Amino acid sequence: MDTSDLKYPFRSAWHFLWQVIKPYRWWYILMLQAPVLTAFYIFANNYSFKLIVDAFSNETITSYHQLLFPILLFIIAQITLDVVWRISDFAEWKAEPYARQRLLASAYNYVQYHSYSYFQNTPSGTVISKLKGLLDGYDSVFANIHHIVGKHFCVVVVSVFVLLVVNLNVFYFMLAWCVLVMAIMLPMALKLNQLSNKTAESKHQVIGALSDNITNIFSLFYFAKRRFEHQRVMQLMSDDFVPRQIALYRYDFKFNMIGSVLYWFMLITVFLFMIYLRTHGEISTGDFLFCHADSDYYFF
Repeated sequence: MDTSDLKYPFRSAWHFLWQVIKPYRWWYILMLQAPVLTAFYIFANNYSFKLIVDAFSNETITSYHQLLFPILLFIIAQITLDVVWRISDFAEWKAEPYARQRLLASAYNYVQYHSYSYFQNTPSGTVISKLKGLLDGYDSVFANIHHIVGKHFCVVVVSVFVLLVVNLNVFYFMLAWCVLVMAIMLPMALKLNQLSNKTAESKHQVIGALSDNITNIFSLFYFAKRRFEHQRVMQLMSDDFVPRQIALYRYDFKFNMIGSVLYWFMLITVFLFMIYLRTHGEISTGDFLFCHADSDYYFF
């Protein structure tokens, strides 16, 4: 595969990622339309349920035609969801294998043009571990954007703004909650990501040391210092690898605990606010159920 179009040096990891996927960018657009449209599917699903509940809440149903729209909305939304995800799967099939090949080939090409002193001072196992970590990192980032964080982010954004269709007071209430949560959780999420990166770097150092030791295991002098090498690796893990993992897990625990407490308060306040609006006749029973179901997607 030709990687001569890549422009060195890379300004950032995201710049490198863009250089890798640029030839397949239209396939990636097809892939990433799925998580965006999934957010509208959830809205259509909940909204059709709201319309049906409101219809059945009436004392009499004058015509079954008033049930036709929510039922059709639900069925069309489900079919559309399946179609867009199959399109996304097809685009992934057409682009992902070649993007991974391009990523590894370009990274290897970048490494092999380093100076002689770089290879003298850097264990080869560390370099290999970083190359593997690069591919693992790409897979993790793409999986999160495509299936987890990207999808949930779109769901949250759409779920908040579709409340404009239901009730303006509820929209302002939920928007205020989302702003508060973002202000608290986003800095913590960025710090958690930094700790994760430092842990990954420490892991590369350990794997590099182990890889070099195993490579040199047939050396005549290695058998004379096996105990020393084992102690050196243990010391490396005790001094750096384990403390970084502990720091990561400790902060992750704090992050999840604060997120859980915020979610509890949000659910309680939303529920009480919905009851207040319902008892004052400002929302229907369907609106109440729609907003309650919608609020489940605001934390991920």
